[in-house]
Amino acid sequence: MAVETTTTSASFAGTGVASTYAPGFYVNSSDQVAVTVDGVLQTLGDDYVVNNVGASTGCDIVGTFTLGSAIYVERVTPITQLVDTRNNETILEDVLDAEFDKLTMIAQELSGKADRAILFPKGESGYTLPAPATRASRFLGFNAFGAIALLLGTATADVNATAYQRSPTATIRTIKEKLDNDTYVSVRDFGAVGDGVTDDLPAFNKAVAYAKTLPRGCVIHVPFGNFRLSGPLVIDGGGIILEGQGPLATTLTFSSATTDGIYFNGTAGVIYYGGVTRMKIAHSGVKTAGIAIRMYKVSQYVIERVSIDDPWIPLDLKSFNNVTVRDVLAAGVRGPYGCKGWSTGDGTERSDVLSLIDTVFDMSPGAGDGLVVDGAMYTVRARGFGILNATRAFYCRNTAGSGSYFPQFIEFEDAEFDGTLGSTIVIEGGSNIQFVGCDFFNLATATGPIVNISADIGGSYTNTINITGGRIYGGQRQAVVITARDWVITGAQIGGGNSAGYACIEVGTNAQDFIIANNKIGVIWGSFISKYTYGVSVAATTYRGLVQGNGFYGCLNDYFNGSTTGSVMFGSYLGFNGTVNPIDESYSTGALLRKVKNSSNGAAAQAAEQLETGQANTYTRRALVNNTGAPYRIDNGGTAVTIVYEDFDTHVWRSNGSVEKGLLDTSGFKLPTGRGYYVNNQQVVGARQGAITSPSGGATIDSQARAAIDAIRAALTAHGLTA
Repeated sequence: MAVETTTTSASFAGTGVASTYAPGFYVNSSDQVAVTVDGVLQTLGDDYVVNNVGASTGCDIVGTFTLGSAIYVERVTPITQLVDTRNNETILEDVLDAEFDKLTMIAQELSGKADRAILFPKGESGYTLPAPATRASRFLGFNAFGAIALLLGTATADVNATAYQRSPTATIRTIKEKLDNDTYVSVRDFGAVGDGVTDDLPAFNKAVAYAKTLPRGCVIHVPFGNFRLSGPLVIDGGGIILEGQGPLATTLTFSSATTDGIYFNGTAGVIYYGGVTRMKIAHSGVKTAGIAIRMYKVSQYVIERVSIDDPWIPLDLKSFNNVTVRDVLAAGVRGPYGCKGWSTGDGTERSDVLSLIDTVFDMSPGAGDGLVVDGAMYTVRARGFGILNATRAFYCRNTAGSGSYFPQFIEFEDAEFDGTLGSTIVIEGGSNIQFVGCDFFNLATATGPIVNISADIGGSYTNTINITGGRIYGGQRQAVVITARDWVITGAQIGGGNSAGYACIEVGTNAQDFIIANNKIGVIWGSFISKYTYGVSVAATTYRGLVQGNGFYGCLNDYFNGSTTGSVMFGSYLGFNGTVNPIDESYSTGALLRKVKNSSNGAAAQAAEQLETGQANTYTRRALVNNTGAPYRIDNGGTAVTIVYEDFDTHVWRSNGSVEKGLLDTSGFKLPTGRGYYVNNQQVVGARQGAITSPSGGATIDSQARAAIDAIRAALTAHGLTA
């Protein structure tokens, strides 16, 4: 019979009941039909039967197959020749016809398999696989020219397949091994879209939940795209790093106007070794609350190469250990501060080591404070750090009023604080704060001092503050106002106030242990201001200060020393008029002291010589004072009057063996009873003797001799040598 159809296979869906399926092809026997259901080969006779074998219309398959199952029926003609003909033997027509049909069916089946094979275009040569040893652990793929080639890796599809080999010298690793050890996943693995419209927060939460199951943490990769998050992304497990492809490629857009952005939360227990890097954090709409990146109870965390656009608050870091902020730009800040490093001031928590490197906060348009430190915040290191357009660029506080837990060990190097609206540096409580080579610039309209350092109202005794080098410019008022203790300003250029009536540097009440040395005072950008009333002004109750080697270039007067304690010294300086002044000669309260002090135990005496200028006259003051500064004897020689006065209690000088050597009381210096006064071991004055009796009687009286003797006696009595 004729083979009138080219069909060799057919597909059906199971009906769940006994049914007849007509594949539409001719077979010579029932064993020439193969049936698979959902990829499983079925058994002839047990699972199905074949009817209409040899019928020209094609056979039928009868069987009961699961509802919806995938049924595939294929004709499988054996490639054999069973007809054996002999020479001159008659060949029956039906036998010959059946063999021709068989050959045709075999050709059809081979053609069907060829149709399912990968074919080369006409004109291209085929590809011959190399030997098994050569192709072992390799993928069959296409090279850079589109030709079939062996690639590194294996062709198996399971997780135990070999991963891509980095180079011929690299070790070939299985995919499972690489995934288990590298712990690197993408948010797209969990359904993130990144089109700026779809809420990707559920996908990010799934990625975080997976990362928390890994004992060594995980890098969550955020690829190119704009990923919209409808609420805060809370990461409360350690070792999780959120990594993008760079601020120009990866954006996280938080759509809520009030909630936080990324929150690393260690409330349940300190979390270690995590962070966020290489992405932009943006906000849709105007933020009215919330923190872009918040950290609480974290250790060894990094925020690096992150751009934060239009936040309410960019960073809030509380009760942490070792957080590094590097290459971060926060612009368009609308909230009360840019970055806050802090903890409670009650001793229950503390923060240690905040590093700010090559990082800038632009506080416009909100004009909040820039960097705020408060409470037990220990060690801040800022390098190449900047604050722009803030009300207070650096604000150091002790809100809790603690005498023990307050900011300490803060150092800025090569920092710039520019465009400040109030005071660039405000320190209300803190210790060991250093500024090296930093620039502090107030706006010309700013009404606060550029640097304002006060004694801590909370009792931490603001102290140990150094400003070395740099520039302090701008504003309406003083450049520096300090009432703290133990501080140094040296090697800086200081000035910029454009309103008269202020001192450039104002040392306030109760300031103590300070040095102002080798500064250029009263200038801005090298030009004289000529508006400051004084270069340096010292208040009355100030203690132990030295002002030395400064140049008062742009001041109306050099300085005013109002200290009433006698312990603030003004040394040589360059005056506003260009004159060199080696010592203090200008004001009544100035003093140059030379002191010799007994350093042995017990009462110590102090000798001082002091040159002063009075309001009405100039005089030399010589003073002998005790170890508390109380005078024993003071001689003043003035141009208008010359006086010697004593205002002291009795004092006895003794030898090392406690032998009385001399006595000083309100009547002057006295020798001990029974002893004399010696020069070069020779007694020149002994104990006072009785009075010399005046001459009297006699026949002849020489009046001139009597007068001479009376004068000598009066002189001896006047000097205390006789009664």
